Amino acid sequence: MVHHLYVLNPTHKIRAIFNAIFKGSKRALRDVNNTPTFTIVPPHSVEDFPWRPKYNLADLVKTDFPPTPHDALRHDSKYYINEEESGFCIFRAENTLFKVHKCFLVRESSAFDDMLRLPTIPGNYEGMSDDAAIPLSDRVAEFRDLLWALYAVPTQLSQAIGTDSPSLERVLNVAHLANKYGMVAYETWGLERLLELTQVGVLKTAPPDLCARALNIAALCDYETLLEAIIRKLTPRLLWSDMDYQPILRVAQDRGLTKVLGVIYYKELINLEREWEEGKKESQHYHYTFPSGWADEKQRRFIAAHHSMVNLWKSIRAAPPCFADHGCEAHSECLATWTELWSRAASSSHTANHAKSDVLGRLKSMMIILKKSLTELHPINLECSLTALESITYLRDDITANLMEHFQDC
Repeated sequence: MVHHLYVLNPTHKIRAIFNAIFKGSKRALRDVNNTPTFTIVPPHSVEDFPWRPKYNLADLVKTDFPPTPHDALRHDSKYYINEEESGFCIFRAENTLFKVHKCFLVRESSAFDDMLRLPTIPGNYEGMSDDAAIPLSDRVAEFRDLLWALYAVPTQLSQAIGTDSPSLERVLNVAHLANKYGMVAYETWGLERLLELTQVGVLKTAPPDLCARALNIAALCDYETLLEAIIRKLTPRLLWSDMDYQPILRVAQDRGLTKVLGVIYYKELINLEREWEEGKKESQHYHYTFPSGWADEKQRRFIAAHHSMVNLWKSIRAAPPCFADHGCEAHSECLATWTELWSRAASSSHTANHAKSDVLGRLKSMMIILKKSLTELHPINLECSLTALESITYLRDDITANLMEHFQDC
């Protein structure tokens, strides 16, 4: 006898109840302490987002689990609901079983709607027992964090950034799996929370692998505001710290993130030049040496980029960035003094300590020198001083944004 599994999908009623509870909770929270609230996106169908690629169920279900003894599987300590009632579904991620309420999975249209209708084991119902758990391709920690979001009450999701708020890794896990399973509301929550974490500086100290994941999720979800914010936060760390940039490099290459690639290639070039300078002390000229495995074409590109950056520095050193006249009665005198101070700063030993191709490092040193000169000597009026220093910032940002132009086709 062939058995058919029919899953009642009370989506509309659940949505109405959830939204009513959620709206009431928001009003109560706002009245009590004006705490920032989590605004969930109204339930949508994937079809409402034509720009979003539809999930492929074949990519979500893992079909190649090796044979596993029953006693090798364990119940998740939190998300295996040990009840015998109907309305539950059992999933397997790696060697961990999760038993969860179906109503939480169908709260909004997602891949779970279809997945719960996939009877693939003859004589049994997929997801109805431990032996017939729906196998997922996710890591345990990822799926557990997605369930945390599904079971969370609005106050947990709307909690301000702080010691009790979700960790960066949890937010990344929720955003990733919500995108993977087409859960628009929770993807939106994850992306917005990731933006908040980025803005408060979490990526300044986060492990490189989490920084790379944040960058990847922003690019994967095509969230331009988040992507730009992450790049702005990561750029100084990539340039001025010794962080391991390899995980970020892999993401930048996979996603075609030219701004990030330019910064990393620039950092590699500066490190290479230090080695070249050591060799020059012995032979009086450069020996361009590269890591093993670098293709000849890439080596030629880096040599060309080195010459390009050296020439860029020469042009910058010769003429300071100009700044506009904001009504200064002695603007021409201010410009003349600025040019003189610029020349001194560019010729200082502190600036020359940087590699010849390290234009950004030299500009950073010049900024320090010029700030001190303009503060202590007062050679030009305050407004012109501020505008002059601001012009260095614009120059630095423009160079940073276009670094990849010096490394084309690397």
